[in-house]
Amino acid sequence: MSRHGLEIKRRKEGEILVFSLGGAMDAASVGSLRASLTPLLEEQGVRVLIDCVDLSYVNSMAMGQFAALNRACEANGGRMAICAISPNIMEVMKLLKLDKMLAIYPNQAAALSALKK
Repeated sequence: MSRHGLEIKRRKEGEILVFSLGGAMDAASVGSLRASLTPLLEEQGVRVLIDCVDLSYVNSMAMGQFAALNRACEANGGRMAICAISPNIMEVMKLLKLDKMLAIYPNQAAALSALKK
């Protein structure tokens, strides 16, 4: 767990980079996610999965970071997916219309399957 309450675990699933998030993602901790992912998203054709199964809170500023990371990934021919979002967080994502611009899946298996295509 970071000092700001966001835990980031990174692993590879074949050619897909999987980032598992836990704890709370807010204005104080969003920088650690951005620092972890931004250099990787500059790689041509990278595929990234952000697994939110253990994420308990995301504020609206931090949610905007998901959209920014997705744009950076797509700009280099890559793809990003998000999975396992809690109902409370998903409700806010829908209000912000992020569910229309992000590839969101119910679980890791579904997201990995989509990213492998």
